[in-house]
Parts: sequence; structure tokens; C-alpha cells
Amino acid sequence: MANTHTTITAGQIAPAVVNLGSASPVSVNASTGNDFRITLSADTTINMPTNGIDGQRITIQLAQPSSGGPFTVTWGSGFNFGAAGAPSLSTQAQAVDVIGFIYNQSVGDWLGIGTALGF
Repeated sequence: MANTHTTITAGQIAPAVVNLGSASPVSVNASTGNDFRITLSADTTINMPTNGIDGQRITIQLAQPSSGGPFTVTWGSGFNFGAAGAPSLSTQAQAVDVIGFIYNQSVGDWLGIGTALGF
């Protein structure tokens, strides 16, 4: 069974992978998937995801290009990293960083729940 947002095969569930453009600012529509990927081509602002559902979890994968850069990311309002603050991204060519979020409707923010750097 498959639709445009989720694939279910033999007990596996795979949310849609959404490749986002790298033109700043980047818009994220949380109703289109849960795995968002951006290859940076310039310093970029990522806007707060729209259409989130309370408790929804998303990941944003940020890849540095093979040449040029490194590029930075500015997180729009609505991303909340708590006391830890926003992560410092990897600077190596082709490095991929993964940042996870959960939407808290009562707070109205996407809460940063984990960061894995330097893949």
C-alpha cells in the first residue's frame, strides 16, 4: 500500500522523503512527509514548518556541498532548541547533519529533540 506520503511494505513504514530546494528561505510543509533533505548551496534560513500535527516528528538532513561552502543555517522562529541552543553544523565538504524535531501544539514550536553530526 502506498500514497504520496507513506509507503508500507511487509511491515515496514517509510514516511515520504522530501527534497527541499536550497534557495533561502526554505519552506517546509510538514503535511508532505517527515524526512526533509537540503543540500546547502548558500547560507540558508529555514522557515518554521507549516501544517504540523501535535506530536509529529520530523527530521531535517542538511548536507554541505562537495565544493564551496561551508554554509550556515539560520533557524526561523518556531524552532526551539531549549537551553542547548541551535547546533553548530559540520563544515566538511559533503558532511550530512541530521536534526530531529517534535511539534508541540500547545507551545506552538518545533522542539529540537536531537542532533547527529558529521555523516
